[in-house]
Amino acid sequence: MMLPGLFLLFFINYLPLILGAPIAFMRYEFVADSTFVGVQNFSSILYDTRFWDSIWKTFYYAILVVGLGFWPPILLAIMLDEVPTNTLKYIYRTIFYLPTIVSGIIMVFLWKQLYNPSEDGFLNQIIMSVNTFGPVAATVVKLILITFWLSLVGFVIYCFFKLKELSIPVRGAILAFACALIVVTVSPFIDAWIGPSDLIIEARNLVKSEVSGWSGLLAFLTNFYGTFDVKAFGWVSDASFAMFGCVLPMVWAGAGPGCIIYLAALKTVPEDLVEAATIDGASFIQKISYITLPRVKLLILIQLMGAIVGALRGGTNFIIAMTNGGPNGATRTLGMDIFERAFTELEYGVGSAMGWILGGIMIVISCYQMIRMSQSKFRTADQAEREKNDNKQ
Repeated sequence: MMLPGLFLLFFINYLPLILGAPIAFMRYEFVADSTFVGVQNFSSILYDTRFWDSIWKTFYYAILVVGLGFWPPILLAIMLDEVPTNTLKYIYRTIFYLPTIVSGIIMVFLWKQLYNPSEDGFLNQIIMSVNTFGPVAATVVKLILITFWLSLVGFVIYCFFKLKELSIPVRGAILAFACALIVVTVSPFIDAWIGPSDLIIEARNLVKSEVSGWSGLLAFLTNFYGTFDVKAFGWVSDASFAMFGCVLPMVWAGAGPGCIIYLAALKTVPEDLVEAATIDGASFIQKISYITLPRVKLLILIQLMGAIVGALRGGTNFIIAMTNGGPNGATRTLGMDIFERAFTELEYGVGSAMGWILGGIMIVISCYQMIRMSQSKFRTADQAEREKNDNKQ
């Protein structure tokens, strides 16, 4: 029964890998004779700044995909598991799963319409609508947003100091997230203190003492009072936001399927443990941290491995449809660079060598994750119940 699946896996994945391996050591030509060049393709890559830029873009893309897209399905599954009635559960699950049935190319064109950089763009119209608020209403909205942001930072810091029984890697991840939020919070104040660059000061005929130091900080703080002055945003046409703009639709579309998987895993959490923790006065966060998540951590680890490997592959098809690697190469990941080298510039040897380097990176990460998983003990629910009864006896 497994032979047809193994044959398709070998034919689609491993056979091209075996046949394509010699191309990495050749100057491959379709019409003319191909020549053997040894490791010249690999050596030329290592001194190519475009390759290293693609490597950085790939890791940046992977950080965004894993950091923004891995945790929402878990949190969404936990929240849906707390829905009181089955009818509401089915309704909410359907709503969150609906984006999955939308064709990928339709989703791309939908989000490209939302990302219209003009003032008539859908997202720009929503954001620029705050410009119609009066001074008082605008100030209140700003204070609400600041309060929400500071509450998020405080909550992450609270989790780090309160949940001391968590493993060191998990607490380290929480600490890193808290430090990142603190840096994002403090950086605008630092920029206001430093002031604009000398080139901007000279171009706008500004006085540096009036736009930096205490004067610049005071001017920055006074902006919290008064109306909004939001301009149309460039979205994926802006190089600083383009990569985030490519990842956001994937997070939106991928939360539903991942949520269904975690919902199935949450059904294996013993209800008596949750009830006992509730009687002992455990908070919702403590029950999630000490009971729910530890019992689905192996599934989380497996999903994390798949998310990292999938992210390192770069989402080439999606990025080509969304930005085609632009603007100015801001979204050119290694997967897309391999595609361009091999099928646009017809450098098959260089593209194959880059593919092997990318494959080596993914193999190392996968082996590390599999070593960690091999140290775990998998049990069915019946085995866990029998071990529980044996311990009581």
